[in-house]
Amino acid sequence: MICLVAVKLGVGGIGVGAAVALHSATCFGRGRYHNGNAYPPINLTAILALNGWLPQARIGHFLAADEREGIRNWLNEVMQF
Repeated sequence: MICLVAVKLGVGGIGVGAAVALHSATCFGRGRYHNGNAYPPINLTAILALNGWLPQARIGHFLAADEREGIRNWLNEVMQF
């Protein structure tokens, strides 16, 4: 059986695919989907979004402070080259 945490995974896309990649990365950072279901225990290590947008960008206003901080910390880790 493969341990999903040990696998490195990146998401990306162009246009609508970029929106899907950014949404997935945001859900990963929160640890759950927008509907409250848990996000799978994967090791998302890269995001590539070209000519896209962040769906439901205003959702960040409704997140708890610790969720925003968790997403910010994860993005800082991912963005370090």
